[in-house]
Amino acid sequence: MSQAIDAKESFNAELTAVVVIMKAALKYDQRQLQVYRDNYGLIQLWCEQRNDSRLSDIRRLAASLERFSLHPIPRQHNQPAHRLAVAATRSATTVHHTDTSYQSTRKN
Repeated sequence: MSQAIDAKESFNAELTAVVVIMKAALKYDQRQLQVYRDNYGLIQLWCEQRNDSRLSDIRRLAASLERFSLHPIPRQHNQPAHRLAVAATRSATTVHHTDTSYQSTRKN
C-alpha cells in the first residue's frame, strides 16, 4: 500500500514539476519548450492519453506555447536531478516530522 502511495506522490510531483517549468518558460516569454523527464509513466500518458484529466494543467499551458514536447531521459543520465529530488523529499519529510514533534512537545 505504501509503495502505491509513494508512486502516486512521485507521479504528482512529476506533474507539478512540469507545470512549474512551463509557467517559468511562459513568464520569461519562451514560446518553445522541450522538457525531459525520467518518469516514463508521465511520458507515456502524454503520448497516448493526452485527454487524461491529470494532464489538464499541462494541456492548458501547452496551448499558450508555439511548441511543447515532453521527452524521456534515462535516469542514469539524470542522476544529479534525481539525487536532488530525493534529498528534497527527505528534507520535507524531516521538516514535517520535526514540526509535528515540536507541536506535540509544546502542547504538553
